Amino acid sequence: MSETPQMSLIFEGWRFIPHSSALVLQSYCLAAAKCPSLKIKVRELPFNGPWSRIGGMFPDAIDRVLQGLPTAGEGEPADVVVRISSPVDLTPATGATKTFVMAAHGAGSTVNLPIAGGVSLADALANNPSTSLLTPSAFGRLGLIAQGVPEGRIHVVPRGVDPGFFRPPSDSERQNLRERFGWTGDFVFLNVGAMTDNKGIDRLLQAFALVVSQYPNARLVLKGVDSIFRSKDRLTGIMRSLTPEAAALVKPRMTYIGGNYKLIDMTRLYQCADTLVAPYVSEAFCSPVLEAAACGLPSICTQGGPTEEFTTNEFSLRIGATWDPEARTLAPDVNHLAQNMVFIMNNTAWQERAKIVAVDFTSRRFTWGQAMDNLLRSIGF
Repeated sequence: MSETPQMSLIFEGWRFIPHSSALVLQSYCLAAAKCPSLKIKVRELPFNGPWSRIGGMFPDAIDRVLQGLPTAGEGEPADVVVRISSPVDLTPATGATKTFVMAAHGAGSTVNLPIAGGVSLADALANNPSTSLLTPSAFGRLGLIAQGVPEGRIHVVPRGVDPGFFRPPSDSERQNLRERFGWTGDFVFLNVGAMTDNKGIDRLLQAFALVVSQYPNARLVLKGVDSIFRSKDRLTGIMRSLTPEAAALVKPRMTYIGGNYKLIDMTRLYQCADTLVAPYVSEAFCSPVLEAAACGLPSICTQGGPTEEFTTNEFSLRIGATWDPEARTLAPDVNHLAQNMVFIMNNTAWQERAKIVAVDFTSRRFTWGQAMDNLLRSIGF
């Protein structure tokens, strides 16, 4: 009895840099490596900035798997190529029967999706009729349709999380972590992202000023990535937009972290925080919300965006927001955000229940194994 032949799959993109596209690609590679029906390879794409590879972002055993993945040569034949990078390049991969390209930028739900070569999306689609798009949310899909992408060329593939890695801490672990960070006695609101305009950091700072004026034990922790996005410079510019009174309230109770954290360090950050806050203006997914939930961390997210597709109101509060149909962006309400922050601070029972529900929900429905299954169905495997 002959064995079923393996399907060949090449992932094109980046590895070993602290960029969301690289983390997504590597997570898919790790899940695919566990599938005996697949023959996978990786084709490295050039960085689109003066970036350097960073080793050891994953634990040693996982890092060795990623380092050991075979590389694909230019034009090497494959059943499917999945390309995950920025800007979006719809050019069919040479040698591939089918090419699928991820469109999952912060601007993926707006009218200005960045396209390789600076051409319009309409021209890119017309010039590459055989290429299909992947996006991680139905919200992102609607944005692509609004830009003229035919529905039949879009496949929704939600991201995942590794619950063996992102997990809730024990009481002693959490206490030790908070002591190490110097946050004992603080109520820690955490935001993780590039500090780019689509993240809504200006609204978060305004809301935090309102909260800390009433609750001096509140602390805002912002985790950026200076090596890729110059996040600290962006934050400095946003701080200048605050009134002097608001800035005076925020500065002593704000902690900024801009280094290249390993995933274990990110896990610890989630584990010692109290709430993840994501008042985004535009997102295609927002992975930190899912990672935080796997660690038992409740969240506060913009209403109407993609996070509603992988959270419930049992562990994620919604920020009322208005919709701009032309820019296709959301505008979360600052006062409602502040009210939600105060609600969580004053409702310990809700926090404890949210922790249990969040961990159970993510581990049952949003693992990287499940995400890989969704991807394989979408690409026809």
